[in-house]
Parts: sequence; structure tokens; C-alpha cells
Amino acid sequence: MTSASIATDMRERITQVANELYEQHGFEKLPTVDEVRRAARTDMNTTSTVMRDWRKERISQSAPVVAVVPER
Repeated sequence: MTSASIATDMRERITQVANELYEQHGFEKLPTVDEVRRAARTDMNTTSTVMRDWRKERISQSAPVVAVVPER
């Protein structure tokens, strides 16, 4: 299954559910495909494909980690 073959309304539903679950987890833990699939009531293949793209977006939006280096 390709990303282009997924209906827009289904993609939006999966993305909305993923965002809601991510927020419920305090923006600390990405939701699993199974969590999103159950909440969005979609099939595993479609959910997996959309979640792959969704995760890439979240990871690319992450802020860089600032490391504290102690003085000598």
C-alpha cells in the first residue's frame, strides 16, 4: 500500500487520532499503530502506512537536545 492510495478522509482521521493520543501521553511517547488503529477504527495496513509518515513528521519537528557540559 502506498501513501498516495489512501483516501484523504481516512488519512485525516488516523492523523487526528494519533495527535490526540500523543497529547494524552504528554507529548513524551508516540502512540503505537495498534492504539491508533483501534481508536480510529481502521485496518492495520492503512494505519501503519499513515503512522510511518506521521512519525517522520514528529521526529523532524523535534527540538535539538541541549547537553550541559560541566566546567573543569
